Amino acid sequence: MQTSKPLVVIRCLTFNHEAYIRDTLEGFIMQKTTFPFVAIIHDDASTDGTASIIEEYASKYPDIIKPIIEKENQYSKHDGSLRRIINQACENTGAKYVAMCEGDDYWTDSDKLQMQVDFLESHPDYSMCFHRVDIIDQDTSKIDSGCSVVESKDYEHHEMQSRLNVPTCSTVFRIECILNSPADKDFIVGDNVLWATCRSMGKVRGFDRVMGVYRRVSTGWTAQFTKLGKQKYYDLNFAWIKHRQAMKRHFPDIKPQILDKIIMENMAIISILDARIYRRNFSKNFKQFYSEYGIRYVGTIAKVIANSASNKVKAILHRS
Repeated sequence: MQTSKPLVVIRCLTFNHEAYIRDTLEGFIMQKTTFPFVAIIHDDASTDGTASIIEEYASKYPDIIKPIIEKENQYSKHDGSLRRIINQACENTGAKYVAMCEGDDYWTDSDKLQMQVDFLESHPDYSMCFHRVDIIDQDTSKIDSGCSVVESKDYEHHEMQSRLNVPTCSTVFRIECILNSPADKDFIVGDNVLWATCRSMGKVRGFDRVMGVYRRVSTGWTAQFTKLGKQKYYDLNFAWIKHRQAMKRHFPDIKPQILDKIIMENMAIISILDARIYRRNFSKNFKQFYSEYGIRYVGTIAKVIANSASNKVKAILHRS
């Protein structure tokens, strides 16, 4: 049994992950460290057998697995309850570092925590580090490393916000980052807000070493984007614009043009949807977006309309 304060707390959110949660928990208990750590497993009122599996592991490994089993789903309240509960639980452990891994992902290297914590302990000017992962499509069992390319180097805001998908299950960071991460009603994704907070509070290092697996599952949050109907896809692009505008408000150290360029991509998609689906006045929207963001993004708009945006819209046109 642990008698000392943990150095690391693992933050694990799970919901209806019965098919995957054992792999997740095994990845935690296999970690070989010279320091104590605990795992806060928050089950958000799963309707399958997820909670029973968590309780099984908690009874076997009470010094590591610390469950929070909800009777009422917190995420669906949309009032910040989930964030407050898990953050408070992590803070109450007194841990110095937080490692993240959701209930459908898992770790594959028993030295993962030791390696990352050793780096942060010896580099106090760094607030976060992360690593490569294998990405497995759960429906096809295919491994895709296309969006998990991580180099052994320092990463800047523009890389983490515009072209790099930081694997959530690969991150370890100082607990002050999560406690100081801003909340905003316009945020729709918490991870890249947290990464921006980490980078604002210190340096960030990536490692070109695969130490975990991200599952791409058909019921996953990001997977739902590919199934949206026309109107919901249209609304989602507006939500992303508001999200990135909120990022500009909270993170003045991020160069505005980084987020503006991404905003323009969403705006270009909306303009195409207006013109091709809803038969609205394309030029009116275009003039509005142009007047707000200026001539410097004309190239971005043209490229999106000609390539990526039009390809995305072609898929949307066939949906209900």
